[in-house]
Amino acid sequence: MAYTQPTLVQLRDSIESKLRDTANEAFSAAEVDALLNEGIVEVNRLYPLMVIEDVDVVDTDEDGNIDREYTVASTEVSRAEVWRESAFRSVIPQMDGEADSGWDLWGTTFTVPNFVSLDEDLDTVRLYGYQDRDVLDDDADVLESDAEAEYAIRSYAVLMGYQRLQNDRSLYQQWLKAPGNNEMSPNQLDSMVNTYIAQWERLRGHLRRMRRA
Repeated sequence: MAYTQPTLVQLRDSIESKLRDTANEAFSAAEVDALLNEGIVEVNRLYPLMVIEDVDVVDTDEDGNIDREYTVASTEVSRAEVWRESAFRSVIPQMDGEADSGWDLWGTTFTVPNFVSLDEDLDTVRLYGYQDRDVLDDDADVLESDAEAEYAIRSYAVLMGYQRLQNDRSLYQQWLKAPGNNEMSPNQLDSMVNTYIAQWERLRGHLRRMRRA
């Protein structure tokens, strides 16, 4: 079955269920959303969204000189190519330390070296790299993810939630009011947190290996 990217509402419901707080006794919907977005930010550090970004070539003056600097969405680039009329043309080398020796990415500015010949009407610069997933604000917002990233984001959010319960006695007392939680002792909560910590450590290593691949 093909993977379907989840909405904020679907993720919120899943995290509330994992936190055993579907009635929001301890965590409001807004607080669950904040935990989710913490997870997105954390997973972005380890395993950002893999993207292919096409940059349209433009000239900057009446003489037809090609612009060499472009604002891009990618936060990291691993490879850059020139495509002409939808066909691969050449690889642009990465800068090797010498000025104008290859492409460079500084912040969101991608620079094409002057020795690369480009035609505004025919060429596109194609970038292979990574960019951060957006945090989610509206119920209908969709998480840009694959199944592994989604699972990691949810797992991190749940871990952060249980650690908050562990560190905030007042919040823990509120959480005990939820059905099925009233017999959960602090020691049992500690054990649950340790289980989620171990799970997250395994996931973190897995995500790093996937990114290197």
